[in-house]
Amino acid sequence: MAINNRLCDNLVSQIRLGCLLALLNLSAQANTSSPLHIRGMLDVQLQTQNDGSQSWLNDGASGLRFSDNDSALQLAQAGLDISYRLTPTLRAKSTLLAYTGDETEITATEAFLHYRPVPTGPWRQEWRVGMFHLPMSLENRGPLWSSPYSLNSSTINTWLGEEMRTIGAEGRWTLPGKFWDKNWDLAFIGSLYGYNDTAGTMLAWRGWAQHDRIAGVRSSYSIAPLPQVGPGGLFDSQKQRYEPFVETDHKPGYYFGSELALGERLARGRKLKLSYFYYNNRAKSTAVKGGQYGWRTRFQQLSAHWRVTNSVEILGQVLSGDTLMGAGPTTSIDADFWAAYALISKRWGPHRATLRWDRFEVEDLDQTPHDTNDEHGRSLMLGYSYNWGKGWKASLNLTRWQSERPGRHYIPGHPSRPLNTQQLQLSLRRYF
Repeated sequence: MAINNRLCDNLVSQIRLGCLLALLNLSAQANTSSPLHIRGMLDVQLQTQNDGSQSWLNDGASGLRFSDNDSALQLAQAGLDISYRLTPTLRAKSTLLAYTGDETEITATEAFLHYRPVPTGPWRQEWRVGMFHLPMSLENRGPLWSSPYSLNSSTINTWLGEEMRTIGAEGRWTLPGKFWDKNWDLAFIGSLYGYNDTAGTMLAWRGWAQHDRIAGVRSSYSIAPLPQVGPGGLFDSQKQRYEPFVETDHKPGYYFGSELALGERLARGRKLKLSYFYYNNRAKSTAVKGGQYGWRTRFQQLSAHWRVTNSVEILGQVLSGDTLMGAGPTTSIDADFWAAYALISKRWGPHRATLRWDRFEVEDLDQTPHDTNDEHGRSLMLGYSYNWGKGWKASLNLTRWQSERPGRHYIPGHPSRPLNTQQLQLSLRRYF
């Protein structure tokens, strides 16, 4: 019966994805002229891995998207980017994504207005209002917040896609150096937002992850069966499903940052870009709403993007912060966390090769029994992609994921031994 249920679930997911693809194709054909612009993507993957345990998407302990016993052939992702020009300075944008397999869903991951007024002086300004990704990622700059470098994102940007979204307003002010004949540009950014009070849940109760799954406005994910979560546990008000975009206390959060771009301008930007970013959701750590706890989460990030030449890039991000839920040393979750990665990528013609190295940690600071949140891990990713024809891309990813998290032994059937997983992914993408 379990096998039949799984087959039925897979069939339903295929039908849902087929409907989205039909809509994608018809819309793209019917709306090729301005002011409406539609882009789409379909990603079909072959994947295999060993010693990976069950994926977090299937009540498991692994931070990877797929489990050892998942089908090798996966309709990994389909989606639409929709942009409509309301006026010469105002656009409405939205993104829809569909996923099959564990936790099948069709969801909106972005929906916002983007206003870029005509400049009246040297400063350029732009505004976004609605729901959109934080302006932090150096990797995810492709259609549908995808990465041109790899099939999975770094641990930092995976977490941003899972738990972080701005639901509010953001302003950006840029001063181009060309007004003084200088090889630099300076920018500042700031935002007020809400509905991100549960950010930190996955870092504490699952740990870091590395995949390509992006949460949407109505997404919810199963929490592994931990002893202190849900009925009978210390945190009995928590539902067994986690919702990433919830407002628990009606207090706005904020973030701010700055960018400095230096050097000559190459085909895709100046040679070096340095960035700083600070985030604080200001959530009340004792608030509970709709089965979701408030997690006061704060972090800061430093990043650098060096375009060595027009075809060679080096990227790096370092993020460090803390999260708190509850109150009292034995009745709370209190943890520090940090992650970093370095990436080098080389393009030649239609080819691209990328190497990325990640480190990540969570440090448990509380004394709550039966809830160990410590984690230490690293990963190494080697990727290759080939673009051919119009809108076709083939990619190969080899990832080695290593994670030591003693608290995994609380999950039935999951020993506390470190995970040491090798994952191979082969992708064929069609862009519309």
